Amino acid sequence: KSDKQFVRCIRENKGTMTDPRDGQTYKTIRLGKNIWMQENLNFAADSSSEYVGDKKTVENPGRFYNHTAALTACPAGWHLPTADDFNSLIKLIKAHNIIDYFSLKSSSGWTDYKKQTSDDDFEFTALPVGTCMYSYATKGIACYSAGEKTVFWTGNKNVENGKFECAFVHSNPSVAFGCDSYEYNSIRCVKD
Repeated sequence: KSDKQFVRCIRENKGTMTDPRDGQTYKTIRLGKNIWMQENLNFAADSSSEYVGDKKTVENPGRFYNHTAALTACPAGWHLPTADDFNSLIKLIKAHNIIDYFSLKSSSGWTDYKKQTSDDDFEFTALPVGTCMYSYATKGIACYSAGEKTVFWTGNKNVENGKFECAFVHSNPSVAFGCDSYEYNSIRCVKD
């Protein structure tokens, strides 16, 4: 007890946040310089939808939002990620010399042919909830690609082609202008 030793403190990377609007609590994780929600947002905003389809692969998939709703869906003190936020996440993987881009995926629920599971090395825990869109034929929301991919909104829009930028997690994570306003995708909020 009388020995004197050096002490090194570490910052806790995990935590929780409670959405004051509806009382739901979300796990959070620090990845690089950002604190991310570790779960998909589940706030029942206008122009949001629950999963609608015949193939639900995971429990608690969160809600799906069109782009207009996504822009204001995050609670106060949090924001819709930018393309730079997602690209920083991808650079973090590369900085750790991890060539397995599946590291952002959850460890269960994925049915893609290339790899069934992930080690979820960074505990981002991207769930394979797929994506949804408004169907003019059925006059409602229809979801697809559950088990195969997930798509997250960013706040960026390409003025030239009218497409919105999304982060795709499937075989490799990527950020691209490939989403339309009538799509309904997941959200992971980032702390301001």
